[in-house]
Amino acid sequence: LSIHAVLARVPEPLREIATYYYLDQMSHDEIARLTGLSRRTIGNRLVEFHTAAKLAAVDVKEAAR
Repeated sequence: LSIHAVLARVPEPLREIATYYYLDQMSHDEIARLTGLSRRTIGNRLVEFHTAAKLAAVDVKEAAR
């Protein structure tokens, strides 16, 4: 499952943060400055993204059956 496929399956707030972090290779501090969110919120959103990505992977595997 590619990062692009996962991004297509997660809510916009998570997609935005994950895009900045994984595709644009921005740091937590850079993303926080850009979005106006706290660094802690950025970290929390990335944790949420990881959870959503795992669920998306399971959904894709189940759909392939």
